[in-house]
Amino acid sequence: MTRDLIVGIDGSDVAQDALRWTLRNTPDPAATVVAMAVWRVPLAMRLLMAKRSFDVDRLGLAAEAHHTLDVALAATADEDGVGAVEPLVVEGSAGAELLTRAHDADLLVLGRQGDSDLQHRLLGSVSRHCATRAPVPTVVVPPGFDRPRATSVIVGFDGSDNASAALRWALDFFDDSVAIELVAAVDLSPWLDVESTIERFPEQVETERQRLLTAAGRVDPDGRAVRTVVLHGPKQALAEACAEADVVVLGARGHGALGAALLGSVATWMLEQSPCPVAIVPADD
Repeated sequence: MTRDLIVGIDGSDVAQDALRWTLRNTPDPAATVVAMAVWRVPLAMRLLMAKRSFDVDRLGLAAEAHHTLDVALAATADEDGVGAVEPLVVEGSAGAELLTRAHDADLLVLGRQGDSDLQHRLLGSVSRHCATRAPVPTVVVPPGFDRPRATSVIVGFDGSDNASAALRWALDFFDDSVAIELVAAVDLSPWLDVESTIERFPEQVETERQRLLTAAGRVDPDGRAVRTVVLHGPKQALAEACAEADVVVLGARGHGALGAALLGSVATWMLEQSPCPVAIVPADD
């Protein structure tokens, strides 16, 4: 049974970009896309309410959230490919409510808010919070992204179980018309150039290359995903690969303790800087 795809709507243009991306890339036309707006009483009002005997216009705040949804739905009304868009307004903390609803969904899609440091701290926290904690894959769409249905997908791969989950999700979510490329980075000697690394560490390079290809083969035995193994750090490898991609897919964690920290920093960098949407996929249960 097809479950919901949740899109966070907050009145921003990038939230409309996220809804538009979801409608264009939903794999199942029978799926229900839930456009979800979350509202709550602002902190300043809550503090005043605690000190003084007055209430706040909750109906007005809820009505504003409904209007926000109406605007987003009107802006994306010409998009085809999905059976239904269901508006949903709830009261609470945006991050908490989105995560709660995601437990009964297949995908969570959010816009990447803010380009300045201050905006990242104030507005981007919800997308980062959800991307690192959601029980389902979370797609974060950058501001101004307005491409047709995805045709090119990059999967960051390090051979770990979580990277395997990311590859498995990409193969399942995107149909056979979409080109999928697995990009695996071998970073044995970051202080050396590629030619020197191959010359000085040929056996280690080949061993790591075979490990990565073997791990990929277990997930994708038919070889649908093109395998690309590069002698770069993962950040450089993904930055170069995503320049022409429509979506980048990453696992939530890396390989081992050191790998987890490294891939975590790369995923954070990609979420904040990628020119295309980034999907963060949690490990398989």
